[in-house]
Amino acid sequence: MNRFTLFFLGCMLWGPVAATFGAESGEAIVESLGHVGLAISNLQPALHFYIDQLGLKEAFRLFPRPDGTPGLIYLRVGNTNTFVELFPGTKAPSPAGTKTVNHLGLFVKDLQATLHALKDRGYPLPDDAFEKAKKVQADNTLLYFINDPDGNKIELSQLRPESLQVTPRNKK
Repeated sequence: MNRFTLFFLGCMLWGPVAATFGAESGEAIVESLGHVGLAISNLQPALHFYIDQLGLKEAFRLFPRPDGTPGLIYLRVGNTNTFVELFPGTKAPSPAGTKTVNHLGLFVKDLQATLHALKDRGYPLPDDAFEKAKKVQADNTLLYFINDPDGNKIELSQLRPESLQVTPRNKK
């Protein structure tokens, strides 16, 4: 098992406990796991696995390509605000055990406050971080990427009332 898989599993198992710990304020800055983004080589087998076999529901698609295929598909996990993101055509087929996670997505209550807390806790942010985090994304969220000590991408995402992730779940 690679380090990121162990990290992910540790977050899932220990996360609810760990979220209660913070800096001196004692407040957690992460509310929940938002999504895991996966680079995939072939869309149809991936949709078959995640939808038909695991029972996830397609929530929405973004970034249509010139050939009409989506650049990103969100799949909802149960009746939650947790998603699996599929990035089709971004990964060449590889042997089992090879790293396939694109990034870990965490929902936060207030992205600007979260970035300030990270800075206060010693995380090095570039000068333009706060400005970049103000940009509304295609899914109507605010987001900013940081890296863990091993270089894994971590997306901090703030949901807004009009975010596609919080639209009615009975659409699909």
